[in-house]
Amino acid sequence: MIISTDIYYYDTTTQTSQLIPIPIRNTAVIDKSGYFPNVITSSDQNSLNEALALGNTASAVSIEAAIQDKWELTRRLFMVDNFSGKKSTISKVTYSSSIAKQAAFDQALRIAMGCMSTLAACYAMIRTWIWSRRAGVLRLDAMLVIKLILFAAGNISNAFLIVIYFVSIYFLIFYKVQSVYLINLPNSDEFIVIYIAIAFALKCIDLIHLIAVQCTMDMFLIDWEPPKFNRNVNNVNPSSNTDIQLSSRSQSLGKYNMINDVTDDLEARPKKELRSSLPPSSISNQMEDTENLASSDAKSNVVLNSYEYQSPQSRIFRIALILSIFSVIGIIQWLFSITLWERCFSDKLRSFADLCSVANVSVFLFAQSNFGYYIHGHSPTGRSDVDLGGITQMLSIENEGIAPKRGITPDSNDHTYRMALPSGLRQTFNRLYTPLLNLTLNTDKYGKHASPQAITNEVYHNINRYLKRFISRDDPDGLRYRIVRRKAFEDILDGEFDDTTFEGLFYIDDGNSFGDTLYYGNEWLLFTFDALLFCLVDLLSQNLILSAFFVILIGSIFTLLRDDLGRRNTARKTLIDERFLI
Repeated sequence: MIISTDIYYYDTTTQTSQLIPIPIRNTAVIDKSGYFPNVITSSDQNSLNEALALGNTASAVSIEAAIQDKWELTRRLFMVDNFSGKKSTISKVTYSSSIAKQAAFDQALRIAMGCMSTLAACYAMIRTWIWSRRAGVLRLDAMLVIKLILFAAGNISNAFLIVIYFVSIYFLIFYKVQSVYLINLPNSDEFIVIYIAIAFALKCIDLIHLIAVQCTMDMFLIDWEPPKFNRNVNNVNPSSNTDIQLSSRSQSLGKYNMINDVTDDLEARPKKELRSSLPPSSISNQMEDTENLASSDAKSNVVLNSYEYQSPQSRIFRIALILSIFSVIGIIQWLFSITLWERCFSDKLRSFADLCSVANVSVFLFAQSNFGYYIHGHSPTGRSDVDLGGITQMLSIENEGIAPKRGITPDSNDHTYRMALPSGLRQTFNRLYTPLLNLTLNTDKYGKHASPQAITNEVYHNINRYLKRFISRDDPDGLRYRIVRRKAFEDILDGEFDDTTFEGLFYIDDGNSFGDTLYYGNEWLLFTFDALLFCLVDLLSQNLILSAFFVILIGSIFTLLRDDLGRRNTARKTLIDERFLI
């Protein structure tokens, strides 16, 4: 049995300042058989005490040899001859128990990390395979390997975080509540700094990957109602007849700006503002001395006496407390959001889908080449520009329950879908979009004096007409689609396994999975990023307020980056000038 607190006796008998260790017999030690080896008879105890008091080394050795199968000393024992001042060793106790426990802990930690990392790598392979199907990648290439590495980085980061949290919370609970000293802390807590640093680095890669994917998606807004006003009608000096012809098929700028602004607002805004809760929680924990729970003492006192000794804080306990506080705040916000806020006040994704229906504009988004999301915004009335009388009439029809349905099919209100598309649709979309890739090389097609805006309007009109015919099942190339529900196994793995070579599939979405393409729908990634950053800064600084400051600062930098890149991509892909975005 190893006791961490050494008890010493100051000996002045030999007129020398010397501290010698006092032997300790712990009667609470239990061996593997369930016996108490340190509990001896009173006669043996008296004989040993007399031998130690008289300094009789030989007698002590003989007594120790006689009862060594019954009890053990926890420290190395020295006998001092008062006449000669020489020390002689009567027993030696090795620390194999402590070394064995440390070795067992290291092995258990490596096994846990290995198992969780293996599961993370296997899940990354599944995600890579699903991505290859959605992206139309049919063979092994460099991009497929890169995607596997990127998916694995995020999953392994989550695995490291989960293992570190459960290890730290195990030590915090069982070390603090033990009444008999059976569990001791690891000899060094450097391992937790290393794992947290690696997990944060991998999570940074995962977040950058998310931003890169979201800011390169192809998005198009389908206008089901052509504009009623043309800017060149009263233009007495148009630049060319080509501009008049092409501009007559322009898009509805007002409705588009409204949809784009709402999309831009959702793109860079997290669903649950965890960072806003960090400063008050960090300050309150600092003021209420919650950090006292992180001391290495085997007790759980939040408030300490100023004269009471307190051992240094353990970084293992600090990580356990920080991640527990993060988890509690996150769970409370999540429950408040799904049970009260979204039901009674505001559900931004569903409000965005309703806005699309009011504006008579559908959102067609390619997340990958052959996979995307669709919000059917075709208004049941067929018009978005109505007067007050028209609105009153539509509300009356809605109140009577005879209003037409909002879905693609006449008898359905389902208007949000996941799309598994045939490759022919993407090829046609790319062919129609190609003239915008290099306007200089395409001026001859539209006329020598055609302006870039006129070419943009023509490309928009062609894509809008083509997607409207596809949604209406009137595609000239014969492309069709079916509306189905995903199977349970597809929901679990978040993938699509049916063949879409000749026919697309629109999966009915009841949960507005369109949020997966926005910051708004990736709460877990943002939550783990903030938690790992907070833990890493706290491990290096031992300051909660400074950690909260860095989380807010670095998180705001990534949010601004996502907002700027998202605005540029939205303006470029929806063919709307970025200056019109609010």
